Amino acid sequence: MKNNKTISTPTYRTSGNLPHWEIPGKSYFITFCTHQRQKLPDLAKRIVLNSILFWDNRRWIVHQVIVLSDHVHLVVTPLPYDSVSYWSISFILQSVKGFSSWSIKKELSTLKVKTLWQKESYDRLVITTVEDRHAKNYLIDNALRDIEGLKDLRDHPFYYEESAMTARRVF
Repeated sequence: MKNNKTISTPTYRTSGNLPHWEIPGKSYFITFCTHQRQKLPDLAKRIVLNSILFWDNRRWIVHQVIVLSDHVHLVVTPLPYDSVSYWSISFILQSVKGFSSWSIKKELSTLKVKTLWQKESYDRLVITTVEDRHAKNYLIDNALRDIEGLKDLRDHPFYYEESAMTARRVF
């Protein structure tokens, strides 16, 4: 049985319409959306944010994340699994989407959905500091548009950014 938890060499796959590259130890800008762009209530957004942050410094480094009404943006770097491989982005995302979907359906029985997340996510390798800056600026612009009148991103209730004190340069 093939281990899909980890990757040790660059991996290319398609699982629908989008191509997905995974390169061990590289950073990614990822977007995933709710099925049919369903709107998430605040409690659901909190569950999603906590599901993503649960794996911070366990399976990936979460540099930045914003949970919006019908989609999520994050910038992450998978951590080493062992001396020769790294955690797979697709494996971690499957865990986050699965757990958050289960938790949201459990907590919000009024939310009548069969499928919470779209099957695919958009993921882009972040290789240079210019790409890193572009990804983070895109995330910031989306967050500021999400709440009318929001001036400081740190005031967004479903935003997280690693602190400058603990940030590790990985690009």
